[in-house]
Amino acid sequence: MDTVNTNYFEEKFDQLQAANGRNIISDIRKEGFKSFNKTGLPTTRNEEWKYTGPGISNLFKKEYHLVEDETENTISISDINLNRLPGSKNADELIFVNGKFNAGLSTIRSSENELIVLPLEKAAEGTYKEIINAHLNKSSLVIKDGMHALNHSLISGGVLHYVKKEQVLDNLV
Repeated sequence: MDTVNTNYFEEKFDQLQAANGRNIISDIRKEGFKSFNKTGLPTTRNEEWKYTGPGISNLFKKEYHLVEDETENTISISDINLNRLPGSKNADELIFVNGKFNAGLSTIRSSENELIVLPLEKAAEGTYKEIINAHLNKSSLVIKDGMHALNHSLISGGVLHYVKKEQVLDNLV
């Protein structure tokens, strides 16, 4: 691995693993972190990153704070109202703040028979466990770089949105 200090990412990985117990998502995180430690950050020697110059490593020499580090949500419903798309009055809206699903700001108008929306961690424990297992992180079978691995090692706060086969949603914008 190059000279980038990865202690911060290791600490965040360990915190996520400890906080969420063992499940499909923690297994994906574990495999992602193992791969990240093996491959490190991509360099210009990696085909997909050959035009990035020295910039990618320099990005990780800075101090970052993941969403868990932030203690207050600064987005309000009035902020959402200012940025609504035309025609969205009757639409289902999934709101993410800093990459994390925010159920309080989201509006699901479709019935549960039409659209299933669950936090990823909850979906992985229940009825949708097999769907999560079948689809989450399958991109790692073909993408083998450190950025992709780091992304999967820090999965947290995502959402499953599931529409049954042949179901038509009327509330889409």
